[in-house]
Amino acid sequence: MNPRFLFVDLDGTLLAGDTFVESLIGCVRSGPKAWRALLLFMKGFAVWKRSVSVFFDPDLVSIREEVVQLIEVERAQGVRIILATGASQEVVEKLRPRLPLFDQVICTTSEVNRVGGEKLAAIRELTGGEPFAYVGNSLRSDRTVWAKAAKVHVVGTGVNRLYWKSVPEERRGMFIDRRMSLSMMLTACRPQQWMKNVLLFLPLLAAHVWALNLWLKGIGGFIAFSFVCSAVYISNDVLDKPFDRAHPRKSMRPIAAGRLETTDAIGLVIGLAVVALAVIIGLGSKLFLEVILLYVLSAFAYSLLLKRLLLIDVFVLVGLYILRLLAGSVLTDVALSAWLLGVSLFAFSSLAFLKRFSSLQREEFGSLQAEPGRGYIVQDRQALGLFGVVSAFSALVMLCLYMQSETVFLLYQQPMMLYLLIPLLFFLLVRVWLLAYRGEVQDDPVAFFLQDKMSYFICVLGVVCVILSS
Repeated sequence: MNPRFLFVDLDGTLLAGDTFVESLIGCVRSGPKAWRALLLFMKGFAVWKRSVSVFFDPDLVSIREEVVQLIEVERAQGVRIILATGASQEVVEKLRPRLPLFDQVICTTSEVNRVGGEKLAAIRELTGGEPFAYVGNSLRSDRTVWAKAAKVHVVGTGVNRLYWKSVPEERRGMFIDRRMSLSMMLTACRPQQWMKNVLLFLPLLAAHVWALNLWLKGIGGFIAFSFVCSAVYISNDVLDKPFDRAHPRKSMRPIAAGRLETTDAIGLVIGLAVVALAVIIGLGSKLFLEVILLYVLSAFAYSLLLKRLLLIDVFVLVGLYILRLLAGSVLTDVALSAWLLGVSLFAFSSLAFLKRFSSLQREEFGSLQAEPGRGYIVQDRQALGLFGVVSAFSALVMLCLYMQSETVFLLYQQPMMLYLLIPLLFFLLVRVWLLAYRGEVQDDPVAFFLQDKMSYFICVLGVVCVILSS
């Protein structure tokens, strides 16, 4: 005979997410004035949960349909359905319109944090000692309740399945598999963006340094920087979740679409950071570590505030590109030339303006609206286009001046062949901006170049010109 009571956990069980984690992220997302709430953990976990619950957005979590189906089956058999959660009452009230009907709610108050033993005590008081069923997901906090439950329902992955199988068969209920898709995790890492980190090799290429040990260091730096960048991209997607969900294309990203839970994303960030740190330690370059830390701090400042500031966001994006060059320089001990910095500064500025211009040119937000989470409106697109085109031509001018410098005659045997790069780059830059004005370039220039066959052809011709001039 089934128990007359079914207690349902909320975080990670009924919800594909964690309300406390989402509350903390919402607090961070809200800016410095809200961060004081993060310090209230000193007053106890129950008080902390309630204080950050004001930042919880109920639309950012998904309901797990398999648990809802279990609830409906049990309700049809006359079982009382009770929500037993460690979340605060304020969070439960925000979620109530989206939750299935419950006969009663057990939740955290300002005095008691309803997890583990405290949750079990509340369950026993309500049931009067009668048998009960419990559905949860956490081996850390729910095991105490499962140990006393007459029927054990478990939500989770492989480790949780092992626990569920260890439960005696007569007490074993449903196991709801919470699959973590490796393809979604890989998509969230945005490996196509790793192409930007090829810039770490540019100081070696520009200086014609071919020492194998330095190139091996560069490869190690590329791996470390790529993993760090992926961790930053995922963190940015977590912080940008409400803005991305309002975006017609970014809403399809794994985190915004709910295909990758926030807690899984945070775990992925930690894993990527650990691997990157191990590689950095192996490289043994303190300066390289400092540049990466500066990149991470700049990227988080951009995510939390700077990307909402007019033009400041563009300068930060350019700075993030330049930091890749600097990372390659300090790792291989090859100095950056003023010419390389000058050309790169204008070229990256053109790409940064292209990123903002393309999003507005496609008119995805209406003629009078701003892009969610940014400081631009559609009327800014003509000015952004002008800035981007001027920056592109400035990069070409700097390249022309470089080809007349003494450095070129020292590094190249046939320097005149390099002049063929000018029409190639001119064609490449003018073409991408012309397509952007047509609305055929999305707000990710790197993705465009990776998918554009003509760009590959131009790059191959450019490499041939450099080889012939050497």
